[in-house]
Amino acid sequence: MESKLEVPKKLISPSQPEELRLNCRPSFVPLAEEANSTELFDKETSITRRRLSNGIPVNYMLMEERRERLMCIHLAWF
Repeated sequence: MESKLEVPKKLISPSQPEELRLNCRPSFVPLAEEANSTELFDKETSITRRRLSNGIPVNYMLMEERRERLMCIHLAWF
């Protein structure tokens, strides 16, 4: 018996990210309470660590061959 699973073409509407951005006004905050820096760059891995105002940590690496592109290494949702 084969069950049919409906998969949506889009998970969210195109306007939803903009609505969330306007309502939440996300910003980068210091990585630690005692630190003033909003980012930490690791020279060995070329990974930059940042934290959003809602507590979500974001680690990313700029791609050398395509500077306009960004590779997200880790995005944790709690």
